[in-house]
Amino acid sequence: MSAPAPSLFPALYLYPLNDTFAPRYIHLSHNAHVRIGRQTSAMTTPSEQNGYFDSRVLSRQHAEVWEEGNKIFIKDLKSSNGTFINGNRLSPEGLESDPVELHSDDVVEFGIDIVGEDNTTVVRHKVAARVMCILSEQDAQIINGCQDRVTTDHTNATVCRIENNTIMVSLKFSTCLPHYF
Repeated sequence: MSAPAPSLFPALYLYPLNDTFAPRYIHLSHNAHVRIGRQTSAMTTPSEQNGYFDSRVLSRQHAEVWEEGNKIFIKDLKSSNGTFINGNRLSPEGLESDPVELHSDDVVEFGIDIVGEDNTTVVRHKVAARVMCILSEQDAQIINGCQDRVTTDHTNATVCRIENNTIMVSLKFSTCLPHYF
């Protein structure tokens, strides 16, 4: 099996949980902090390979992510509407948070939904995503849809297929189990 291109990892993949953006691949060079924020100019135009979003609930410099010691971290940069991991706000409004380690399957939310005067209609949506941390060739193969390949770890897992943002994993002596992202 050939090694993937070095640019595949370390990386952070963000899979949308609402229709606010397309899936994102954010490459994390060692010790480089990547900003997450709102588009403010042509230099911050959102793309599938950066951390900028077309969302008014994000601050211009909302959060940052980076890889350190084969782990991926995130921190809030004094944003107004907050950064949330699995429903927990990282810091109060206007205060920078401590770094928090991200794990695959975490749910990250940048900002909050803003509702209209009727208190029910969402007029501005938060950016909500399921996280996939890519720290190894094995992680990169799963993300790239490498199917029916035996992994090299102790679980002897085989990827069965990818269906509707779910990686179906077959474990030795087990049936296919969903791995949500």
